[in-house]
Amino acid sequence: MNDKENEIYMEFDAVSENERLARVVIAAFLARLDPTVEQLEDVKTAVSEVAKELVELYAVRANKEGHSYGEDTVWQREFEELFPYEETEDQLTAIEAAKRDMESPKIMDRLICGDVGFGKTEIAIR
Repeated sequence: MNDKENEIYMEFDAVSENERLARVVIAAFLARLDPTVEQLEDVKTAVSEVAKELVELYAVRANKEGHSYGEDTVWQREFEELFPYEETEDQLTAIEAAKRDMESPKIMDRLICGDVGFGKTEIAIR
């Protein structure tokens, strides 16, 4: 491993807000640096606990109803036509998927991610 592989960066707020998840990430990172059987078992246990909590959370969310938005209006389409850039295929796919989620009565759980300058804000606004 080089020095860059041995670095971990995490915002302080992220650690305090998500302390348990942060501990799992840090434990996994430390176990990677100097793995001992005990550390690896601790990491496996922590990951299992977080996974169990996520399964339970999503089971609860699956049975709840979210807010369903209507289809695009004329105003929405006119607004979208004002954007100066032509969307990429990936952006169009993300926009369609996000709109489909928003029109569904299920709780929305979607993350739009990408490099700086690749149109995430434009996707979110649409």
